[in-house]
Amino acid sequence: MNRSTWVLLYAMLAITLWNYIPEAPRLLKMESGRSFISSPTENAAEMTECEKGIALLRNSQRFWGTFLLFGLIPMGIVRFGFREKLSDYGVCWGNRYTLRSFLIMAPVMIAIGWFSGHTTEFYAVYPYNPWFLGGATSLAEGWMFSIFYNLLYFFLYYFSWEFFFRGFLQRAMEPSLGVVNTILLQTTLSVFAHFTHPSHEALGAIAGGLIWGFLVYRTRSILSGWGQHAAIGMALDYGLIYYAQ
Repeated sequence: MNRSTWVLLYAMLAITLWNYIPEAPRLLKMESGRSFISSPTENAAEMTECEKGIALLRNSQRFWGTFLLFGLIPMGIVRFGFREKLSDYGVCWGNRYTLRSFLIMAPVMIAIGWFSGHTTEFYAVYPYNPWFLGGATSLAEGWMFSIFYNLLYFFLYYFSWEFFFRGFLQRAMEPSLGVVNTILLQTTLSVFAHFTHPSHEALGAIAGGLIWGFLVYRTRSILSGWGQHAAIGMALDYGLIYYAQ
């Protein structure tokens, strides 16, 4: 089997396993059409920052699973299986359009994420880790915990996602399928991974896959798409907390 076959076989396995990663129970309750956020534990407000951090790590199955399936293993395949550089798969600065495209698109993504927080369907999925809700971290008092959470989200989740779909899949398949077909392929597979999410997000994944896939082709880097994807996701989390108060 050639490289493209191995990549597709692994992609099917990884996406299937990813969809079955257990998530901590949702803590958002709906009453009379109004939402409120409950604390993860009765004594969350009394926990130290260190204890909250440990609880966050223990309840971040989605982050760790994404890093393993979409990040660590594909990077191992590239380095030790294909014996190629990660920079050939988008883990590099790229060219002058990398920063330019990020600066143009990031404000748009932040606005979309923030205002999407008013859509109640997103509470069934986000935030991925309920320790980001309620008493464990308030926007006013839990800023250290919030920074730790977002660092995990940014590096474990969003980097791995962009590397897998726009780096590993797109760059590996490009010689066989061509640029356009490869962008369409990785977009289709990334949309499949959103099928259990709200319809708004699944539709948005089509636009995201096409835009960020094109940017990888144009910049030869995943950095701009990584930053934009993280911007919309993190803004959504804060929007959910803000509108749920």
